[in-house]
Amino acid sequence: MISVSVIIPCYMDADTLAAALDSVLFQSRPVDEIIVVNDCSPQSREIDAIMALYSSVRYITNSENVGLAATRNIGLKSATTDIVSFLDADDQLHPQKIEFQLLAYEPGGAVSCQVQRMVDSCDLSALQSYEADFETERFTSSTSMQFRNHLVGASMMIGRQTLLDHGGYDDSLRSCEDYDLWLRLMYSGIQPVEIKLPLYLYRINPQGLSRNREKISYWELKAVEAHLRRSSSQFLSSVHDGKIWAVWQLRHLYRYELKPDPEYRQFIRNNIARLDKQPLLRLILTIIDHGRLMKVIIWFLLLFGRGKYLE
Repeated sequence: MISVSVIIPCYMDADTLAAALDSVLFQSRPVDEIIVVNDCSPQSREIDAIMALYSSVRYITNSENVGLAATRNIGLKSATTDIVSFLDADDQLHPQKIEFQLLAYEPGGAVSCQVQRMVDSCDLSALQSYEADFETERFTSSTSMQFRNHLVGASMMIGRQTLLDHGGYDDSLRSCEDYDLWLRLMYSGIQPVEIKLPLYLYRINPQGLSRNREKISYWELKAVEAHLRRSSSQFLSSVHDGKIWAVWQLRHLYRYELKPDPEYRQFIRNNIARLDKQPLLRLILTIIDHGRLMKVIIWFLLLFGRGKYLE
Protein backbone atom coordinates (compact mmCIF):
# COMPACT_ATOMS: atom_id res chain seq x y z
CA MET A 1 0.00 0.00 0.00
CA ILE A 2 1.31 3.45 -0.88
CA SER A 3 2.44 5.49 2.11
CA VAL A 4 2.03 9.24 2.70
CA SER A 5 3.73 11.81 4.94
CA VAL A 6 2.54 15.29 5.81
CA ILE A 7 5.40 17.68 6.57
CA ILE A 8 4.62 20.72 8.74
CA PRO A 9 7.26 23.47 9.07
CA CYS A 10 6.70 25.54 12.18
CA TYR A 11 8.03 28.89 13.38
CA MET A 12 5.72 31.50 15.02
CA ASP A 13 2.78 29.10 15.09
CA ALA A 14 2.24 28.04 18.69
CA ASP A 15 -1.35 29.28 18.59
CA THR A 16 -2.32 27.36 15.45
CA LEU A 17 -0.14 24.23 15.40
CA ALA A 18 -2.61 22.02 17.28
CA ALA A 19 -5.40 22.88 14.83
CA ALA A 20 -3.09 22.07 11.92
CA LEU A 21 -2.16 18.70 13.44
CA ASP A 22 -5.78 17.87 14.25
CA SER A 23 -6.75 18.52 10.62
CA VAL A 24 -4.19 15.92 9.49
CA LEU A 25 -5.39 13.40 12.06
CA PHE A 26 -8.98 14.06 10.90
CA GLN A 27 -8.29 12.89 7.32
CA SER A 28 -10.71 10.45 5.69
CA ARG A 29 -7.64 8.56 4.46
CA PRO A 30 -5.21 8.40 7.40
CA VAL A 31 -1.64 9.42 6.65
CA ASP A 32 1.25 7.13 7.56
CA GLU A 33 3.57 9.77 8.97
CA ILE A 34 3.36 13.33 10.28
CA ILE A 35 6.57 15.33 10.65
CA VAL A 36 6.75 18.70 12.41
CA VAL A 37 9.97 20.67 11.91
CA ASN A 38 10.53 23.51 14.39
CA ASP A 39 12.68 26.13 12.65
CA CYS A 40 14.43 27.29 15.85
CA SER A 41 11.34 29.20 16.91
CA PRO A 42 11.36 31.76 19.75
CA GLN A 43 8.13 30.00 20.76
CA SER A 44 9.90 26.65 21.14
CA ARG A 45 8.80 26.18 24.76
CA GLU A 46 5.14 26.49 23.79
CA ILE A 47 5.62 24.35 20.67
CA ASP A 48 7.42 21.65 22.69
CA ALA A 49 4.46 21.55 25.08
CA ILE A 50 2.02 21.08 22.20
CA MET A 51 4.13 18.36 20.61
CA ALA A 52 4.21 16.46 23.91
CA LEU A 53 0.47 15.90 23.39
CA TYR A 54 1.01 14.29 19.96
CA SER A 55 3.24 11.30 20.68
CA SER A 56 2.60 9.72 17.26
CA VAL A 57 4.04 12.75 15.42
CA ARG A 58 7.73 12.92 14.57
CA TYR A 59 9.24 16.12 15.92
CA ILE A 60 12.45 17.70 14.61
CA THR A 61 14.02 20.89 15.93
CA ASN A 62 16.47 22.93 13.85
CA SER A 63 19.55 24.14 15.73
CA GLU A 64 19.30 27.48 13.88
CA ASN A 65 16.69 29.35 11.88
CA VAL A 66 17.08 28.34 8.22
CA GLY A 67 13.82 29.53 6.64
CA LEU A 68 10.74 27.84 5.23
CA ALA A 69 12.32 26.27 2.13
CA ALA A 70 15.21 24.65 4.02
CA THR A 71 12.86 23.53 6.79
CA ARG A 72 10.61 21.79 4.29
CA ASN A 73 13.69 20.09 2.83
CA ILE A 74 14.67 18.82 6.27
CA GLY A 75 11.23 17.26 6.63
CA LEU A 76 11.44 15.86 3.09
CA LYS A 77 14.79 14.17 3.73
CA SER A 78 13.53 12.78 7.04
CA ALA A 79 10.36 11.28 5.56
CA THR A 80 10.20 7.51 5.14
CA THR A 81 7.13 7.29 2.89
CA ASP A 82 6.51 6.98 -0.85
CA ILE A 83 4.64 10.28 -1.11
CA VAL A 84 4.99 13.59 0.71
CA SER A 85 2.52 16.41 1.20
CA PHE A 86 2.87 19.71 3.02
CA LEU A 87 0.94 21.89 5.44
CA ASP A 88 1.96 25.24 6.91
CA ALA A 89 1.48 25.29 10.68
CA ASP A 90 -1.01 28.17 10.57
CA ASP A 91 -3.25 26.43 8.02
CA GLN A 92 -5.46 23.31 7.96
CA LEU A 93 -6.45 20.52 5.59
CA HIS A 94 -9.96 19.70 4.46
CA PRO A 95 -10.77 16.18 5.76
CA GLN A 96 -10.81 14.74 2.21
CA LYS A 97 -7.61 16.33 0.94
CA ILE A 98 -5.27 13.35 1.19
CA GLU A 99 -7.91 10.90 -0.04
CA PHE A 100 -8.75 12.94 -3.14
CA GLN A 101 -5.15 13.83 -3.97
CA LEU A 102 -4.24 10.15 -3.90
CA LEU A 103 -7.06 9.48 -6.35
CA ALA A 104 -5.57 12.08 -8.72
CA TYR A 105 -1.91 11.18 -8.11
CA GLU A 106 0.19 9.55 -10.82
CA PRO A 107 3.72 8.21 -10.21
CA GLY A 108 6.25 10.84 -11.21
CA GLY A 109 3.60 13.57 -11.12
CA ALA A 110 2.38 16.21 -8.68
CA VAL A 111 -1.07 17.17 -7.42
CA SER A 112 -2.33 20.51 -6.15
CA CYS A 113 -5.77 21.73 -5.09
CA GLN A 114 -7.65 24.98 -4.64
CA VAL A 115 -7.68 27.02 -1.45
CA GLN A 116 -10.33 28.18 0.98
CA ARG A 117 -9.42 31.26 3.00
CA MET A 118 -10.28 31.45 6.67
CA VAL A 119 -9.84 34.03 9.42
CA ASP A 120 -9.76 31.53 12.26
CA SER A 121 -9.61 27.77 12.63
CA CYS A 122 -12.29 25.81 10.79
CA ASP A 123 -14.70 23.40 12.45
CA LEU A 124 -13.66 20.41 10.34
CA SER A 125 -16.79 18.42 11.11
CA ALA A 126 -18.95 21.24 9.71
CA LEU A 127 -17.17 21.47 6.35
CA GLN A 128 -18.90 20.39 3.18
CA SER A 129 -18.19 16.84 2.02
CA TYR A 130 -17.46 16.34 -1.66
CA GLU A 131 -18.15 13.56 -4.15
CA ALA A 132 -15.17 11.67 -5.56
CA ASP A 133 -15.99 12.56 -9.18
CA PHE A 134 -14.28 15.93 -8.82
CA GLU A 135 -13.02 18.09 -11.68
CA THR A 136 -9.29 18.42 -12.35
CA GLU A 137 -7.08 20.55 -14.59
CA ARG A 138 -3.74 19.38 -15.99
CA PHE A 139 -1.09 22.02 -16.58
CA THR A 140 0.53 20.79 -19.78
CA SER A 141 2.63 23.92 -20.28
CA SER A 142 4.37 26.38 -17.98
CA THR A 143 3.41 29.32 -20.22
CA SER A 144 0.56 30.64 -18.06
CA MET A 145 2.52 29.94 -14.88
CA GLN A 146 5.33 32.20 -16.07
CA PHE A 147 2.94 35.16 -15.99
CA ARG A 148 1.15 34.27 -12.76
CA ASN A 149 1.35 31.55 -10.13
CA HIS A 150 -1.90 29.59 -10.45
CA LEU A 151 -1.07 26.75 -8.04
CA VAL A 152 -1.18 26.64 -4.24
CA GLY A 153 2.37 25.71 -3.24
CA ALA A 154 1.71 24.30 0.22
CA SER A 155 -1.03 22.05 -1.15
CA MET A 156 1.46 19.95 -3.14
CA MET A 157 1.42 16.16 -3.06
CA ILE A 158 4.36 14.53 -4.85
CA GLY A 159 6.48 11.41 -4.76
CA ARG A 160 9.27 11.77 -2.20
CA GLN A 161 11.96 10.51 -4.58
CA THR A 162 10.62 12.66 -7.41
CA LEU A 163 10.97 15.78 -5.29
CA LEU A 164 14.44 14.76 -4.10
CA ASP A 165 15.51 14.11 -7.70
CA HIS A 166 14.51 17.70 -8.56
CA GLY A 167 16.52 19.15 -5.69
CA GLY A 168 13.65 19.83 -3.31
CA TYR A 169 12.98 23.46 -2.47
CA ASP A 170 15.58 26.14 -3.22
CA ASP A 171 17.11 26.94 0.19
CA SER A 172 18.31 30.35 -1.04
CA LEU A 173 14.74 31.64 -1.41
CA ARG A 174 13.15 33.14 1.69
CA SER A 175 9.76 33.33 -0.02
CA CYS A 176 8.07 32.12 -3.25
CA GLU A 177 10.00 28.86 -2.97
CA ASP A 178 6.82 27.01 -3.93
CA TYR A 179 6.41 29.07 -7.13
CA ASP A 180 10.04 28.38 -8.03
CA LEU A 181 9.50 24.66 -7.45
CA TRP A 182 6.40 24.51 -9.68
CA LEU A 183 8.33 26.22 -12.47
CA ARG A 184 11.29 23.81 -12.12
CA LEU A 185 9.02 20.76 -12.08
CA MET A 186 7.16 21.91 -15.17
CA TYR A 187 10.38 22.82 -16.96
CA SER A 188 11.52 19.22 -16.43
CA GLY A 189 8.34 17.88 -18.04
CA ILE A 190 6.10 17.23 -15.04
CA GLN A 191 2.48 18.23 -15.69
CA PRO A 192 0.82 19.09 -12.35
CA VAL A 193 -2.82 18.24 -11.80
CA GLU A 194 -5.00 20.63 -9.82
CA ILE A 195 -8.13 19.38 -8.07
CA LYS A 196 -10.86 21.97 -8.51
CA LEU A 197 -11.96 21.82 -4.88
CA PRO A 198 -10.86 24.01 -1.92
CA LEU A 199 -9.10 21.27 0.03
CA TYR A 200 -6.36 23.49 1.50
CA LEU A 201 -7.58 25.83 4.24
CA TYR A 202 -5.43 28.96 4.26
CA ARG A 203 -5.47 31.20 7.30
CA ILE A 204 -5.44 34.92 6.49
CA ASN A 205 -2.56 36.35 8.51
CA PRO A 206 -1.99 40.10 7.95
CA GLN A 207 1.36 39.82 9.75
CA GLY A 208 2.63 36.96 7.58
CA LEU A 209 5.32 37.18 4.92
CA SER A 210 2.78 36.53 2.20
CA ARG A 211 1.16 39.91 3.00
CA ASN A 212 4.39 41.86 2.56
CA ARG A 213 4.14 42.89 -1.09
CA GLU A 214 7.63 44.38 -1.28
CA LYS A 215 9.36 41.22 -0.09
CA ILE A 216 7.09 39.02 -2.15
CA SER A 217 7.87 41.08 -5.26
CA TYR A 218 11.61 40.62 -4.74
CA TRP A 219 11.42 36.84 -4.33
CA GLU A 220 8.87 36.42 -7.12
CA LEU A 221 11.30 38.02 -9.54
CA LYS A 222 14.10 35.78 -8.26
CA ALA A 223 11.98 32.75 -9.20
CA VAL A 224 10.94 34.23 -12.56
CA GLU A 225 14.51 35.23 -13.42
CA ALA A 226 15.84 31.78 -12.56
CA HIS A 227 13.20 30.23 -14.82
CA LEU A 228 13.96 32.57 -17.72
CA ARG A 229 17.68 31.89 -17.42
CA ARG A 230 17.01 28.13 -17.50
CA SER A 231 14.98 28.40 -20.68
CA SER A 232 17.13 30.90 -22.59
CA SER A 233 20.87 31.38 -23.07
CA GLN A 234 20.48 35.17 -22.98
CA PHE A 235 18.37 36.77 -20.27
CA LEU A 236 15.40 38.77 -21.65
CA SER A 237 16.69 38.47 -25.22
CA SER A 238 13.37 37.23 -26.67
CA VAL A 239 10.13 39.18 -26.98
CA HIS A 240 8.29 36.39 -25.14
CA ASP A 241 10.62 36.61 -22.13
CA GLY A 242 10.40 40.40 -22.24
CA LYS A 243 6.61 40.21 -22.08
CA ILE A 244 6.81 37.94 -19.02
CA TRP A 245 9.17 40.39 -17.29
CA ALA A 246 7.00 43.36 -18.28
CA VAL A 247 3.82 41.78 -16.88
CA TRP A 248 5.55 41.26 -13.54
CA GLN A 249 6.68 44.91 -13.47
CA LEU A 250 3.14 46.01 -14.28
CA ARG A 251 1.91 43.89 -11.38
CA HIS A 252 4.48 45.52 -9.07
CA LEU A 253 3.46 49.01 -10.22
CA TYR A 254 -0.10 48.06 -9.30
CA ARG A 255 1.04 47.02 -5.83
CA TYR A 256 3.03 50.21 -5.46
CA GLU A 257 -0.05 52.32 -6.15
CA LEU A 258 -1.95 50.44 -3.46
CA LYS A 259 0.82 51.13 -0.94
CA PRO A 260 3.38 53.69 -2.16
CA ASP A 261 6.95 53.33 -0.92
CA PRO A 262 9.98 55.11 -2.48
CA GLU A 263 12.33 52.13 -2.13
CA TYR A 264 9.79 49.79 -3.70
CA ARG A 265 9.28 52.16 -6.61
CA GLN A 266 13.04 52.35 -7.21
CA PHE A 267 13.18 48.54 -7.14
CA ILE A 268 10.52 48.46 -9.88
CA ARG A 269 12.28 51.09 -11.97
CA ASN A 270 15.57 49.20 -11.73
CA ASN A 271 13.86 46.09 -13.08
CA ILE A 272 12.13 48.02 -15.87
CA ALA A 273 15.59 49.26 -16.90
CA ARG A 274 16.72 45.65 -17.33
CA LEU A 275 14.53 45.47 -20.45
CA ASP A 276 17.34 47.05 -22.48
CA LYS A 277 16.96 44.37 -25.18
CA GLN A 278 13.22 45.17 -25.43
CA PRO A 279 13.17 48.98 -25.76
CA LEU A 280 9.47 49.20 -26.73
CA LEU A 281 8.35 47.31 -23.62
CA ARG A 282 10.68 49.38 -21.48
CA LEU A 283 9.25 52.60 -22.97
CA ILE A 284 5.65 51.51 -22.37
CA LEU A 285 6.35 50.67 -18.73
CA THR A 286 8.26 53.92 -18.22
CA ILE A 287 5.32 55.91 -19.59
CA ILE A 288 2.92 54.03 -17.32
CA ASP A 289 5.17 54.71 -14.34
CA HIS A 290 6.08 58.36 -14.92
CA GLY A 291 2.76 59.27 -16.49
CA ARG A 292 0.88 57.83 -13.50
CA LEU A 293 -1.28 55.83 -15.90
CA MET A 294 -1.27 53.01 -13.37
CA LYS A 295 -4.03 54.78 -11.45
CA VAL A 296 -6.23 54.63 -14.56
CA ILE A 297 -5.39 50.95 -15.07
CA ILE A 298 -6.22 50.17 -11.43
CA TRP A 299 -9.54 52.01 -11.71
CA PHE A 300 -10.38 50.03 -14.87
CA LEU A 301 -9.45 46.67 -13.34
CA LEU A 302 -11.35 47.30 -10.13
CA LEU A 303 -14.38 48.55 -12.06
CA PHE A 304 -14.57 45.29 -13.99
CA GLY A 305 -13.54 43.06 -11.10
CA ARG A 306 -10.17 42.09 -12.58
CA GLY A 307 -7.84 43.52 -9.94
CA LYS A 308 -6.93 40.04 -8.70
CA TYR A 309 -4.89 39.42 -11.87
CA LEU A 310 -2.32 41.99 -10.77
CA GLU A 311 -2.25 41.22 -7.05
